[in-house]
Amino acid sequence: MRVRPSLRGRVALTLAAFSALVGLALAALIYVASHDLEQRLIDETLTAELDDFIARRGRNPDSLPERTATIRAFVVDPSGGAVRIPPAVATLPPGRHEVRLDGIPHRAAVRRVGAQRFVVLFDVSALKRRERLFLLVLSAAVVLITAVSALAGRGLATRVIAPVTELARRVAALRPEDAPPPLAAEFPWSEVQALAADVDRYLARLHAFIERERQFTGDVSHELRTPLAVITGAVELLQGDPALDEQLQLRVARIARAADEMSEMTAALLALAREQGPSRLEPKGC
Repeated sequence: MRVRPSLRGRVALTLAAFSALVGLALAALIYVASHDLEQRLIDETLTAELDDFIARRGRNPDSLPERTATIRAFVVDPSGGAVRIPPAVATLPPGRHEVRLDGIPHRAAVRRVGAQRFVVLFDVSALKRRERLFLLVLSAAVVLITAVSALAGRGLATRVIAPVTELARRVAALRPEDAPPPLAAEFPWSEVQALAADVDRYLARLHAFIERERQFTGDVSHELRTPLAVITGAVELLQGDPALDEQLQLRVARIARAADEMSEMTAALLALAREQGPSRLEPKGC
């Protein structure tokens, strides 16, 4: 048997899906904003370092390029020099670039001054690791928000559909033969009240139909069974009359059989109308 989804489950699933979409959108926005901010800070640092490096070389052409744990500087001079320039750095044009040296990602800023090109590299490997960790935290947050939203949505849906559940319980407890109590006034919520009003109208029509059926049953019992009893009594008298010839006796027997069939049909109709079983059919000819 196919299991139909419950309204409570659908509300919880909808709320969880909506929360997941909103969480993903916010996580993506936060990640992009964080990445852009880091990129701007790195570029500002590279610009400041590049300005300082060019200024120092202008004051002292023999000053050594800066080399720290995260920043490296190079001077690419067409005339050559004593410092060995990595090939990936030597071919960089002016501007901002992403480059890898010895398998380590760097952000590069290149500026041409005269015949020379000044290059400053910023090691972004630590930032990449922090970005991956930050992305993992954002993903876990989205999953957590989705799970919490699903649980909260299930509880919220239980409270939201509680009036509908109560209405269904009240309707299931009613019996068609009893006068239906008004249900709409007991539910203040407009949507549930409209549903309860429709149920009230349906139950009122059903109760009126049952009352008409009861009246019809009484009428049938009184109007049909009494004439049949008269016919059956008259047939019995005629069958006991010795003055009737054989042909008339056959006709009277046919009338008796027809009366018996009508009595059986009347009893069967009464049993069906009263929701009685075959064992409770009334005796033939009553």
